[in-house]
Amino acid sequence: SDPSAPFGCCLTLSGSLTLSANTYDLRTSHQNKNNGILFDNTEQGTYTRQGSTLSFTRTGGGGEGFPYLLGPGTVSPDGDTVTLLYGDEGPGSDQIEATFQR
Repeated sequence: SDPSAPFGCCLTLSGSLTLSANTYDLRTSHQNKNNGILFDNTEQGTYTRQGSTLSFTRTGGGGEGFPYLLGPGTVSPDGDTVTLLYGDEGPGSDQIEATFQR
């Protein structure tokens, strides 16, 4: 969440998204706004692409073990940027927008 926002417990500090032929690996680092604790989270799974839209299916994860609840992702026309939504209560809720650039 936004550092100044009154809602949300944690700030996303950094992250990476690795896509292979049909699998993904998502890794992020966070800081709890309430107590300052730093932690990492990961998630792996499969994805499908239809046009510029990516759909994700979680198969595992590590770190703190909180699933990202990924919404659909979008690949830029040049293929260098992926934007996806994660967190909160899953797709359709007030999710965080993350942009990953090659």
